[in-house]
Parts: sequence; C-alpha cells; structure tokens
Amino acid sequence: QKLSDAYDAANTLPEFVKTSDNADRIIGMSFEGSQTTEDRKVVFRFRKMGERVRALYSLNIALETRNWGQIWDQNKQMLSRKRPGNEDSMPLPWDAKLDRLRQGVLLNALVQCDETKPLMIKVKPDERVDQVLLRHANEAAAAKDYPRTLMTLRTYALIVYGVDEVPPPRPLLPPVNTGFRNPRPTPTRNSPLPANLRDDLDGLAALIQGMNAEAAGDLETAVGSYRQALAQTGPHVPIKTASERLAAIATARPDLMATAGPATVPPAPTPATPQPRTGLRQPTTRRAVGNPNP
Repeated sequence: QKLSDAYDAANTLPEFVKTSDNADRIIGMSFEGSQTTEDRKVVFRFRKMGERVRALYSLNIALETRNWGQIWDQNKQMLSRKRPGNEDSMPLPWDAKLDRLRQGVLLNALVQCDETKPLMIKVKPDERVDQVLLRHANEAAAAKDYPRTLMTLRTYALIVYGVDEVPPPRPLLPPVNTGFRNPRPTPTRNSPLPANLRDDLDGLAALIQGMNAEAAGDLETAVGSYRQALAQTGPHVPIKTASERLAAIATARPDLMATAGPATVPPAPTPATPQPRTGLRQPTTRRAVGNPNP
C-alpha cells in the first residue's frame, strides 16, 4: 500500500524514478521466493510499472542528448507494447500521469528537432501532442501546402501510433504485367493506423506525385496519380485540387483520359542528400515512375 501511495503522490519523472527504485528494493526484500497468487500479482504489477518508468526515463535522456532517432524509436516501442494483446497492455492506475510526461517529452522534441522545423510547430497551453499535430495539418491543408500537410500527418502517425513505414495503397485496377518487378512491397492491412489517416497519407502522396509528374511534363503519370488521390476519402485529401488538375489535363490532352490508368506507387520520400536517421520521413519533389504503358 505504501508503494501505491507513493505512486499516487508522484507527478514528476524524478519522483516516479525514485518510487520505482524503492519498489524494486521492497519487492526484492519482501516477496523474494513468495509463491502465493496474490503476491505474484503484486510483484507483476509493480515490475510492469517500473518498466514503464524506465522507458519514460530513457525517452527523456534521449531528449536531453538530442538523440531524435532514439526518441522516435523509444516512443514507437512504448506504443507497441501497450497495444491490445501484448502483456504490457495491462492498464495501471498511474498510466495517465506517465502519458502526460511522455507527451511533454515529445512536444519538446518536435519543437527542437531540426527535421521537424519545416512543420513550424507552435504549442498552445494544455495541448496534447496529437492535438498540436492535427491542428498544424489542418492549417497546412488550408494553405494548400500539401508537402507540409503530408509530413505533418506522417509525423502524427509516427508519434501517436508508432508507425513510420506507411505502405503504398493498393491499385484501383490490377497493374499491367510489363515484365518489371514492382519495387515496392504489397501493402499489409494490419496497420494500427485508422482508415481515414491511411486515406490521408495515400491521397496526399498520390497528389504530390501527380503535381511533380505534371510539372515535369509526364501527363500520363499525373493522370494516374490524380485518379489515385480521388479514390481516397481522408479529410485532408485535397479532392478539389486533384479534380481541377485532372480536368485541366483532360482539356489539353483528352486522349490521355482513356489510356492512363491509376498510379500504383506513390513516391517514397527520399532526402536529397544523406542525413542522419531520425525516424521521420519527409515528402520530396523526387519524381516517381508511374504507369509504364507507352
């Protein structure tokens, strides 16, 4: 009961670390060798709490050392262990306090990390990290800054759901067998991402691919990409923009509308120059290969 009271009174990370260290000592002295069911439950409960405190401590150390990649990876592991079906998914009375501290670390990382500076993160009082990122995604979409919208939502997927590798959408139609191997794997559908977020990511990636292809004069690829964007229903997918671009191409090149199929592969974001791994993926202006039909 004393350990529970100590955790109840803790509010800061140092207080949780101190209580966790005391719990380890008390468990070692009082429950070593105990075989009763109730004692085993007590030991299991406080050891799980200790593991969560240590994971949060590691997250905070990564922030202090500005090790951004470790922050995203550590957060991803923490989220993965809490998913239903995992042993660590067992709820504990102090989870809300730990999550509040985790949110604070992540918000500080978003503001300080060089790679997230293009997101122009500004935090309002009492905002959670998911609220901050969704607000910035909405603002970027309203400004028609689609690369920033996509990067913000990819960051949201990484921090809130622990997903940093978003597979491409399935094609609307079976791809034509050209004898070339598809360079991207078949996407899986067991992702923890909600469907509307998947649609946002797929639709924005396809739109950016289409705009890049159109700017380069590859109108056939652009038509396929815009069609792929129009097939998505996420709230951040710029349906109007994709429709307008597709209509403009239809006016200039009506012959392409009957032959161009939907794009099957949205562009994989690749930095222009080698950069240290941070776990975040940025949309780029690199042109991806679209439908290979002549």
